[in-house]
Amino acid sequence: MKRNNLYIIVLFFITLFFSCSVKNPVSTQTGQLSLSVRLPEPSAAILQKSTSLSIDRAHISVRNSSNSTVVDQDLSRTDSAFQGSFEVAVGSGYTVAVSCYQSSVLIYQGTEDNISVQGGRTTNVTIPLTSSLQHIEISPFYAVLDQNETQQFTVNAVFQDDSQLDITSSVTWSVNSEAGSVSSDGLFTASGSLMNHATLTATCDGQQATAKIYYACYNMAYVSSGEFTMGSDDGDPDEQPVHTVYLDDCYVDKYEVTNSEYATFLNEALACDSVQASSESVTKNGAELLDLDDEHCEISYTGGQFSANSGRENHPVIEVTWYGAVAYAEHYGKRLPTEAEWEKAARGTDGRTWPWGNEEPTAAHCNFNNNTGVRVTVGSYSPTGDSPYGCCDMSGNVREWCADWYDEDYYSISPSSNPQGPPGSLNRVVRSGMWEDPGEWVDCSDRHRFDPGMSGNTVGFRCAR
Repeated sequence: MKRNNLYIIVLFFITLFFSCSVKNPVSTQTGQLSLSVRLPEPSAAILQKSTSLSIDRAHISVRNSSNSTVVDQDLSRTDSAFQGSFEVAVGSGYTVAVSCYQSSVLIYQGTEDNISVQGGRTTNVTIPLTSSLQHIEISPFYAVLDQNETQQFTVNAVFQDDSQLDITSSVTWSVNSEAGSVSSDGLFTASGSLMNHATLTATCDGQQATAKIYYACYNMAYVSSGEFTMGSDDGDPDEQPVHTVYLDDCYVDKYEVTNSEYATFLNEALACDSVQASSESVTKNGAELLDLDDEHCEISYTGGQFSANSGRENHPVIEVTWYGAVAYAEHYGKRLPTEAEWEKAARGTDGRTWPWGNEEPTAAHCNFNNNTGVRVTVGSYSPTGDSPYGCCDMSGNVREWCADWYDEDYYSISPSSNPQGPPGSLNRVVRSGMWEDPGEWVDCSDRHRFDPGMSGNTVGFRCAR
């Protein structure tokens, strides 16, 4: 009886096993998944116009409905397409992802979801591609040029993985026609009529990048070489003795640098990380350039951008240190004028007392003696108050930084040709008078001195070249 029961139990489990096997058979059916990745036509993708940017590798990844990878390999290239055929299990919910590369840079990518594969048949899938281009960058993003000078610009495409490719020869270039011309490979040639600045634009795949091109001598007065009389017998001791100085030719700004111009410089410098900014100050290499926190400062810093205060855009910049003046000048390929260059640009070669001549200053000549009570727009007294070379506001409005160190006795030892100032001191030279000064303090020979790290509402600057 026990043996019969044992036979019955064994028979039950054998029957159960075969029953389960029949009800839940293991699927071994497979189908063919044929994939084709066709690259965008050149007319639809500027990136493909350059043979140097042609796609050289396409990688495919196929995942099943359980999110397991069943295919992970490169496709074969045929002409303008990449293709591959793979055997996978019959089923639905497959996801195919493709990545196209030029060298190691991801250029295009695409994904197709919910693909079904049937047994004994070929499932054809064409993967649509989208560009992974994020933006394009032009370098340099600004340049300072003389007439007929050239500058090479390059453009990089920046992709989703932050990789970059040089696409200079693949972009479309445009520039103000009167400013100059640009070749297909990004070589810009400045014309003889380049204005204050031109905008160079590069376009690629719907993306644009721009660069500013400045004419180095725009709004600058040409000061010819030769001798002039420097100093004054009627002035303070540091203006004596009167002496003859020879200077090489140079250019000097016609106007003092304005708040708007200085704010533009700060934005450009901030974009290339050459200055550091806070709500209180702008610095470079630890030296303060502009005292933003001073109540008189007419430049604001909001949302990561600098701007001139409304109504003060064309007033001379103030609260700028000597270091701030130098940083601006160097950014645009210029420098501060030497003390001798400043005085010659102000008085010419006939020894006049004021820029306009020897007539005592009046409210028609310059901003002095508190006749306005404040700084005014640069050039407000032109042409009546202009110097022989056409420089404006070299008497009154604001004082101006010069390149030289200050020495009270320097005139007695200065060289007769191209003096550069003493080798060192505590202070830098400041020239011109300001809006509160009396007439005798706004003459061409008057000298002042300030700590180069100092800023105030009475001092600005102009550049030379």
